[in-house]
Amino acid sequence: IAASTCGFSPDGKIFHYTVNEVVYLRDISCEPFPLTMKSVACKDDVQSVQWRSDSKMIMCIVKLRDLIQVFDVNTLVEVIALDEGSGKLRKAGWLPTGDIYTQNHIGTVITLWKVGNGEQVRQIANPKSIRNNLTFSQSGCTMSICTRLSKTDSITTINLLSMKQRSTFTLATTDATSIEYINSEQNQLIVTDSLLHNNCVYIYSDTGTHIKSIPDTGTAFVQCS
Repeated sequence: IAASTCGFSPDGKIFHYTVNEVVYLRDISCEPFPLTMKSVACKDDVQSVQWRSDSKMIMCIVKLRDLIQVFDVNTLVEVIALDEGSGKLRKAGWLPTGDIYTQNHIGTVITLWKVGNGEQVRQIANPKSIRNNLTFSQSGCTMSICTRLSKTDSITTINLLSMKQRSTFTLATTDATSIEYINSEQNQLIVTDSLLHNNCVYIYSDTGTHIKSIPDTGTAFVQCS
C-alpha cells in the first residue's frame, strides 16, 4: 500500500487504506483479531484521504474528477459531495471547526463550505500562490489568508464561528512567501518575505498591527522597514 493512501484516524482507533476508488476502514482499537473492517466507495480513484479532527468523518479527494466526497465513519453515509468541475480543484482541507475549504486550480478563490448542508458560505478572492497561503489560530476560531493583488500582499482574517470577515490589512512585504500563527495568546502572525528581496520576517497581530521586523540572521546588511 502506498504511504500516501493509508494512515490512522486522529484518535488512533482506525487504520484506513485505499484500493482504487474504495476506502477501507479497520478498527484497530479492539481485540482479539480479526479486526472489524468497513468500506466506502467513491466515484473514481482516491488520491488522498483526510480525517476530521474528531475522527468522525473522512474527506476523500478524487482528483481525476476534481471531486470531494465526505463520509460519516460510523454510518458510512456520504455527508457531502463537492464538485469543483473539471481541472478546477487545487487543494482542499478541513477547517478547525469541522467545515471545509477548497482552492480552485487557477488559484483565484478560496471557498469555505458548511459540511451539514454543503452550503458555500464565503469566498476569499486572490489567494497568493505560495505553499503556506493560509493558517489557523491555535484556538481554531480564526483563519488568515495571504492574498496578492496589483503586486501588493495583504492578509484577510475570517472568524470561523460566524464565517464573517474580521479584518484585512496590507503587508510591508515585497513578495511574501509564507504566513503562520506563532502566538496562541495574542494571535500573532509571522510573515516571511522573499529571499530575493528584503529577506525579512515580519510579525503582525491578526488585526493588522505591525509589531516588529526581523532581518534574516544569515544576512548581515539587510535593512527592514
